[in-house]
Amino acid sequence: MTPDRLRVLVLSSTVPYPPYGGGRMRIYQVLRRLGRDHDVDLLALAPPGVMEPENGLARHCRRVAFVPAPPPRTGVRRWSVALKHLATLTAFDEHPDVRQAVVALGDRYDVVVVENVYMLPYAAALRDVPTIVDVFGLWAGGVVRDLAAQTRWTGRLHVLVTWLKAKRVERGLRHIVDAVSVVSESDRRYLAAIDPALTISVAPNGVDTALFVPEPESPPPPLSLLFTGAMDYGANEDAVLHFLREIFPLIRASRPDTRLSIVGRDPRPAVLAHARDPGVTVTGEVADVRPFLARATVVVVPMRLGSGTRLKILEALAMARPVVSTRIGVEGIALVPGRHVEVADEPARFADAVVRLANDAGARARLGQQGRALVEAGHDWQAVLSPLADAVVDVARRRPRRVCRT
Repeated sequence: MTPDRLRVLVLSSTVPYPPYGGGRMRIYQVLRRLGRDHDVDLLALAPPGVMEPENGLARHCRRVAFVPAPPPRTGVRRWSVALKHLATLTAFDEHPDVRQAVVALGDRYDVVVVENVYMLPYAAALRDVPTIVDVFGLWAGGVVRDLAAQTRWTGRLHVLVTWLKAKRVERGLRHIVDAVSVVSESDRRYLAAIDPALTISVAPNGVDTALFVPEPESPPPPLSLLFTGAMDYGANEDAVLHFLREIFPLIRASRPDTRLSIVGRDPRPAVLAHARDPGVTVTGEVADVRPFLARATVVVVPMRLGSGTRLKILEALAMARPVVSTRIGVEGIALVPGRHVEVADEPARFADAVVRLANDAGARARLGQQGRALVEAGHDWQAVLSPLADAVVDVARRRPRRVCRT
């Protein structure tokens, strides 16, 4: 190893391959970016039976190791743990098998990069290794939005517990990690207001502009709408159900030929039930989202919950597809409504924007061209992750590690 090359351990709560879907794509690109300059090992939580795809991750990592992911909690066990968190304000749970796997790696690393906050307890097992956490999920400020969508007391309790845990993490980050990387300037300001002494860098989400490229638009009829995203993520499920119930009927009243494809892994029963609706297709996980984007007349992003930046929008813009989104959907992306995407929050206005684009090929082409130019100029993955790569080097040089207080 040359003097400038670091030994980097990346801890991930998911197997980031194939690199489709928001979280997996970012982790994969982080591995790709860090692997250019350093010796990177990956330890990831994996479902039963998942094996390393040949050359999928190994091309960017020196070593890849999978640990069986802890089984999800259901029923009484889920709520007993939630109540324990509420009573004790415990921020994290630890699974002994995962911790043992991390400890077995030893302290031979110069820096640990943690994918989101949920893996922080395991990084703490390597007490002498500096740590940086790359955060692209919910902060407490984003969790508050979820409360409005809850109609049952159990849902509200779950949101409350999540909010309390998030606040505890936010207030103690400086004592847990050496630096934080976030995906937007608004996230940086939010954390800096909580702790001005926290070391924070901004590495936005991006898109592989060499992989996601424009293709000729399909013939006009029928009107093909597309929503992409992991359907086991609550904010995506809420967006799809809201669209199906409040917006899609308005669009079909004007354009009965409209079809909607919902593309993403693990759709839950509430979404699967709509696969019987006229014009609705629910695909589940696909190997490649690009063919669906190429066939889409309009990409819809009716998000009401969550935070961070939406990779689904960047991917659509990279392929020059017109996008209609809510304001929450485009948060964290430096774009101009009406120039790069159409933005509407109310169902009637959202539906009107979709129908207008469907009926105006010239408007679709203009949005597509301007969207593609936007991502080419400032959202290619290898460029936007440079601040994170710089932060990794800086953290490795700023020993010793702080004492973990989780």
